This record gives sequence, C-alpha cells and structure tokens, in this order.
Amino acid sequence: MTSKCNLRCIYCHREGQSDSSNFRSPMTSEEISKLVDIGGNFGVRAIKATGGELLTRQDIIEILQRIASKPFIEDLSIVTNGILLSKFASDLFENGVNRINVSLDTLEPDRYRFLSKGSISPVLRGITAVTELKFSLLKINMLILKNFNEEEFVNMVKFIETLLHSSMTPIHLQLIELVQTSVIGNDFFTNYYVNLRETFRPWLINNSSSRFFRSKNMRECFTLPSGLVIELVTPTHNSAFCEHCNRIRITFDGYLKPCLMREDNLIDIIGPMRLGASSENLKGLFHKAISLKSPYWLNHLNK
Repeated sequence: MTSKCNLRCIYCHREGQSDSSNFRSPMTSEEISKLVDIGGNFGVRAIKATGGELLTRQDIIEILQRIASKPFIEDLSIVTNGILLSKFASDLFENGVNRINVSLDTLEPDRYRFLSKGSISPVLRGITAVTELKFSLLKINMLILKNFNEEEFVNMVKFIETLLHSSMTPIHLQLIELVQTSVIGNDFFTNYYVNLRETFRPWLINNSSSRFFRSKNMRECFTLPSGLVIELVTPTHNSAFCEHCNRIRITFDGYLKPCLMREDNLIDIIGPMRLGASSENLKGLFHKAISLKSPYWLNHLNK
C-alpha cells in the first residue's frame, strides 16, 4: 500500500519491486476499495496488507475499514515492522483487522539496529499492545540469517512462550528462509542464506508434541508442548508453495503482480482505471493477471 518505510532493513526485497524510480503515485483509498471489489468477483476473500510500512500512511485506518466492511471479505491481515504498532493496535482491532504479522529477527538491540537502522523498543511495545487485545492471531516473523541470528532461535521461542502466558491473542513464530529476488544480490544471498529444513527441522521434530501441514501452501508447522506453533517458511525450496498458490499481489502503485519472484509479467490496472476504463475492462485485466500465474520453480529448478 506504500513504498515508504521508517526502517532500512538490509535484507528488504521491497515485495519484489526493484526500480523505485519508475513508481507512480500511490493508490488512493478509493482506488484500493474498487480493486478489492473487482477481486471479489474472482473469489478474493482474504486480504493481506503490506508495505513498505503501511502504518506510515495517514489514511491507513480508513483503507482497512473500507476493506473490512465488504461483506465478502472473510479475513484481513497486515504485515508491519511494529515501530508504530502500539499507536495503532486498538484502531486496527476496532476496524476489522483479524491478524497481524510483526517482523522481529532478533531480540538483541544492537543487532536489531544493525539490521534495520532502528530501535527495537517500540516494536516490543507494539507486540505487547497486540497481546492485550483479542486478535485472531499474531505472527512473529523471524528471518534467519547465517552467522547472525541462528543461535537466537531458542531465546525467541522462550520469549514468545512467556508472552503466551498472558496474551489474549494466539501467537505463532514463523521462521523465514531468505529469498533471493532481483533486489537482493547474489553475494548477500550467499553470505546470509540458511537452509531452514537442514538447520532447524531436527530440533523441531525432537522438541514438538505434534506437527501438521497448512493446507493452502503445505507449509510444515510444529506445535511445542507450550502450545506455541512454529512454521517453516521455505518458499523457494517448496514446489507445493507454487502449486497451491492462489494469491495475486497488487503493488502500491497499481500493478497486478502474479508472482513475488517475477517482475516480467506485471499488469497495469490503475493506469486504465485512472483513464476511465469500464468495470468489465478492469475485470479483464484482473483475469489476464490470473492467467499469467505459473509455478516459479518450473523455470528455475535447475538454475
């Protein structure tokens, strides 16, 4: 919903958009609402709002309220870095947001500042604010980076388990594997990439009370005796991730993006909308974007 962010994380892939110099003006709340209506005609029932940092938009609560009020929307979630979360938590809850994903790769203040150029304190306050409300789910996103935060995994588990004792919102931990996109160079990927299945799956098998696979993307999940659910997010090494993908992305400046990992098949929909295209023509563009969805791994499996 915006390319602006109040952090500068060293691993940011900007939702797969590499050339910020070509960006147009962001979509307005009215345009976003109209696009959601078009998506509803194609079975869209869940919306995940991301950035940049979407909480930096002055009209973000209005946008989310518009989306949540649509009768066909069954689930509305956001992804945030948490810096402004304590300020917005109550408004998010009261205006229809069901789930929140917060990025927290480390509990060490100095490491956090190195990664993001920001302070960890407001993030922790934001997480606490969410636990005091009854959201459907809070997910802590922990991107694992080689020789940087691998050894913090157990401490992160203990931190979240402590939160669970008093939290009114269920909490999951997502371990996220570094994804190589056009924005993240080969050197960075090589220096920091960790295979999550090789590194963490043995520990999870030995320390979990049960495990299951999420039906939408066959993501492997482990439930610890404490009740904490840990998910392994490994899209680039999971062909089922593509096989079961039914997502369509909309960039903040109005392009339909069939695949996070590709930039060569974007469909402009806001341009025609701003020129007065009919609803039928806009539906045709949405249909075209869906038709361009193709498993990323088919062309990159052996590269």
